[in-house]
Amino acid sequence: GNPSRLHFQPVAAQAAMQAAIAEAQAEIVRKNDFLRLLGGGETHLMERRATAALEDFRQARQLCKNPKEVREAELRIERGEATLERQQYLKKRVVMAVKCLLDDQAPSAIEQCKDALDRDISKGDYPERTALQHLHRLCVAWREGDECLARWDGRAALLRYEAAEEESEKAREVQPTLGYWGAPIQLSDEASRALGRR
Repeated sequence: GNPSRLHFQPVAAQAAMQAAIAEAQAEIVRKNDFLRLLGGGETHLMERRATAALEDFRQARQLCKNPKEVREAELRIERGEATLERQQYLKKRVVMAVKCLLDDQAPSAIEQCKDALDRDISKGDYPERTALQHLHRLCVAWREGDECLARWDGRAALLRYEAAEEESEKAREVQPTLGYWGAPIQLSDEASRALGRR
């Protein structure tokens, strides 16, 4: 062989090796970022922070380089979206329950709360569920107060309305989950004033 060709081959091989090393290092960083985002999203989901989980899962999806990773990210995105939809549904039922109370429809408010509690598939208690349970008991006590008042039993009505106010205060005291979608679950100021006027 030509001695000048032999001299340049080690340099070319060295450059190719350096490029391969840089590519491998970039892949390691990409894969670590992908796994970190998936793990962070899972943590957010466990902590009922659906919006943050979706953000991580969607960022992970952008880093995907193969069909397996795409499936992993998309399955997690679906779970995150389902969790967010449940949270939004629960909060919409709460808004409807409060509106029903303002419209003097305590039985309908009870149904809204019951529907939200039934739809919540979470295991165990967590702040939003606890607040929703207080709101449900508030609605029941409000209805019972209305029923007592309809029977001209002012004392019993007052006791039930006071029980409703206690449940309202308990719901207000619950510290919401940081990052849970929507406003805290509690009686609106307007509904609290309406209860106070009963």
